[in-house]
Amino acid sequence: MNSDKHPEHIVSIYCLAHKLQLASRSAIVPLKSDNNKTEDLPIVYFSAMEKFTQSAYIWFKMSGKKIGVFRDVSEFPTIEMLHLHLERWISSQYNTVKNFILSWKTAVDALRRIIEDPSFDKKTSKEAEELLFQFTDKKALITLHFLWDYTSVLKIWSEYLQKLSGVIIDQKQYFDHLKENLRKLETFDGKVMTSFLKECTCASDPCTLESYENSSSILWKGIVFQGYTDSEFPKFSDAAKALIRKTNERLRHYLPLDPIDAANVLNPKSLPPGVLAKQYQNPNYGDKDIRYLATMLGFDADVVLHAWKTLLDAIHKSDSWPTNRVVMDANTFWALCLRDTTLPWIYEIRRFIQSIKTLSPSSVACETGFSIFNVIKTKTRSRLSDANVNAIMTILINGPGSVDRFDSQRYGFQWILTGHRWPKEDDQSTDESCSTEPQNNMDIASDAPYDEPITKMFPEKDLSPPYIDAYMELAASKEFTDNTKEKRSKSRFRSSIM
Repeated sequence: MNSDKHPEHIVSIYCLAHKLQLASRSAIVPLKSDNNKTEDLPIVYFSAMEKFTQSAYIWFKMSGKKIGVFRDVSEFPTIEMLHLHLERWISSQYNTVKNFILSWKTAVDALRRIIEDPSFDKKTSKEAEELLFQFTDKKALITLHFLWDYTSVLKIWSEYLQKLSGVIIDQKQYFDHLKENLRKLETFDGKVMTSFLKECTCASDPCTLESYENSSSILWKGIVFQGYTDSEFPKFSDAAKALIRKTNERLRHYLPLDPIDAANVLNPKSLPPGVLAKQYQNPNYGDKDIRYLATMLGFDADVVLHAWKTLLDAIHKSDSWPTNRVVMDANTFWALCLRDTTLPWIYEIRRFIQSIKTLSPSSVACETGFSIFNVIKTKTRSRLSDANVNAIMTILINGPGSVDRFDSQRYGFQWILTGHRWPKEDDQSTDESCSTEPQNNMDIASDAPYDEPITKMFPEKDLSPPYIDAYMELAASKEFTDNTKEKRSKSRFRSSIM
């Protein structure tokens, strides 16, 4: 979100998940603005690593015979090398780097088999030798492990935005957590890097980063890796530190930090713990941030600020403050406060809080819909009507993750008993599918235990009041109960094979 480059009171919404992707991308690959490619910049170093991983993927994947050898020697058939840093989300980059490293030993074994296999031509064998030289370079190995750590710390915030989206009020804590993790990476204290060095055998025991870089060769998973002699590239440790510095710079460039910092004033974890703490430690808590947000959204800053101070004092004095304060997310906290009629909610401050809560930090929800649409309406299903596409999308977005978890019988009976399929008075149809009487061929099944009372299959509270009595009478009938048990023994939950 930013209002500096737009007319007053117009707020542009930025997707923070995309901004994180752009920040990490621009920190690794060359941009037009990076003309000074000195050793202080990670551009040359990490660009070479990306070209290596992509060339390895293309070399294997574009030949069925090569990928066949790769799969023959693979210990994990489901793991394949994928494109690096071409996906939209950081979590995809993380999985790509992880899969590439997990496929490393398999790729080395496959390349050695291709070199020794006389059925491959000389050109292919020579290419395999060149690629094997890159795969057995110790600098490439440690660089990819560092990128595994690097993408994992960025993935935490990115996945939160993808799965929950949240509100702008919560984003400051994730940004602070990201900065703290980047500081750990700068000292090479990441989990992946620490475990990797323990697995390596080098000049010293245990292997440290310094001994790793100074060793002419190291041993990892039974493979000997040689040192990189090209003087064009800086030391790995220098390039990695430069990458962290550039990432911090890119984050400040791409992320709307001013609105994120200001909105944090409404985070319940940032609020003063009580009235005395506010009066003596921070009497002007949030004045600057509230004024900034009110101006950005087009409110009268003075009116909102005065109402905010009154509201904050009332929140601290309310009986629900000790309970509401421990709520994990800001959205739930302010939803509880907005429903509290004892608080002095005037029109301006209520609208102000509601406006802040509606500022979405991510466009993931919209793009998820587009992605699902592309999965549904393919070239082979291009004649689907708009109504059918809408219905399928509604089920896929809002429905259960698996049809096995959907009790169709429960909701089918609820649908009938609430009158949706009740026959009309003037309906002369002979169709018995809408009959209100239990039929001998009713296909009733459920995942409920056999000995569980049938009335527990459909809770009373989920039915409309006019039909509860009719339902209870039907469910309690002996014919209904016997028929249900019989059908259960013959067929188990038809939706499992839908």
